[in-house]
Amino acid sequence: MGRGTSVPAGKVHEVIEAHQLLKDTGIVFDPAKSRGSYLHEALSGQDYFDFFTMFASSPIGYNHPCLANPEFVQYIGGLAILKPTLSDLTTTAYADFVDTFARVAAGRIFRTIFG
Repeated sequence: MGRGTSVPAGKVHEVIEAHQLLKDTGIVFDPAKSRGSYLHEALSGQDYFDFFTMFASSPIGYNHPCLANPEFVQYIGGLAILKPTLSDLTTTAYADFVDTFARVAAGRIFRTIFG
């Protein structure tokens, strides 16, 4: 995930607690080593079946091969850096997404989506 980190897994909680109230699971999540439905825990080195899925914001799992494709990473990275407010300013990428979502997910069930 981009540049490396200088904080070892065993010091994560100590460093965060020095600056903010920490109420977490005690797990030190390693996003680079997590795959599919398995979350990799950096302290123990174990993989856990993930029922959490970041409160369902990661429904297809971690590091899906299609999302790790360098061309897609470059494309989505440019959008992620800016994070445009799509309800106020539209983009060609947003139009592509809406068109694909309407065709694939909404189908004939919904007349409109997100609005």
